[in-house]
Amino acid sequence: MKKLSFFLLTSVIVIACLMSCQPSDDPNVNAKHEQIMEIHDRVMPEMSTTRKLRKTLKTYPTSPQVESMITALENADEAMMDWMAGYKIPKDVSSEQQLKYLAGEEIKAKQMEELFDNAINTANAYIAQNPL
Repeated sequence: MKKLSFFLLTSVIVIACLMSCQPSDDPNVNAKHEQIMEIHDRVMPEMSTTRKLRKTLKTYPTSPQVESMITALENADEAMMDWMAGYKIPKDVSSEQQLKYLAGEEIKAKQMEELFDNAINTANAYIAQNPL
């Protein structure tokens, strides 16, 4: 119970900091950051979907198609983790440089979202067409 309480408290503090911390004094930088976070916030919950789909696909007979879908789902999750680990808006640079960095990160976030969409849609279609 104590571990759960500690985890919840820590989570609330981290979320509060993330919500209140602005990456810059420049409203354009903050707006672009928010746009990128909206992509993140749409995709992040899908990690549970990819885990469930992988678990379901592992109950199917092994085949190259099934293995490919499992790999695509794993790659989507890894893309999210890698992106989150690397997303750090440079602080001691101009707003122009921050916006350039964020433009690149927005492209990466959209690519990550596409990985998730494709992997999830492919797996869902396969499962729907091949019920156990």
